[in-house]
Amino acid sequence: MTGPSGCGKTTLLRAIADTATTPVVDGAALLRDAPGDRPMLDLFAGPLPEVLRSLAAAGLAEPRLWARSVAELSDGQRLRLGLALAMARTHCRARSLVVLDEFCSTLDRVTARGVARTLRRWASGHPGVLVVCATAHDDLASSLLPDLALQAPFEETRDARTDRS
Repeated sequence: MTGPSGCGKTTLLRAIADTATTPVVDGAALLRDAPGDRPMLDLFAGPLPEVLRSLAAAGLAEPRLWARSVAELSDGQRLRLGLALAMARTHCRARSLVVLDEFCSTLDRVTARGVARTLRRWASGHPGVLVVCATAHDDLASSLLPDLALQAPFEETRDARTDRS
C-alpha cells in the first residue's frame, strides 16, 4: 500500500496484523526487540547457510557487516536486517504473514528498487507467505509487482496484475 505520510498506512497495516489468523512476522518489531550491542549474526537462529541466504537476499551479503552490532549499522542496513530477520523467521513455517511498515523508506531509490525486487523473488518462492508492505514511495510498486495494490485514500482497490478496479 502506498500513500503520503499520515494517510493511515500504518493503522491499516496494524489492523491487518491484528486480525491475521496465521503467524505474523514484523521485521521492524524483530529489530526493535534485538539487543543493540549484539553482532548481526547472533540475532538469527537456525543453520548458518540459511542465515547467510536471508542476509544476502536482504542485501547484506558483505561479510564485514556480519560482526557489526545493530547500533553500528546505518538506518538502511537496519531496515535490511529487519527484512532478513523476517525472511529467516518464515523459513520453517508453512504459512505466515510478513508486515513491513515504511518499506525501504530510508534507502536511496536504486537500492530500494533492488531490495523490492529481491523481496518479490523471495516471496514468489514462498507461496505460503503473504507479504504486506506500506510505503510512501509509489515507484516501488513496479519493482514489487504486488498481487494487490492499495493507494491512499483507501477507497478503491485494484488488481495490480490487470490494473483494473
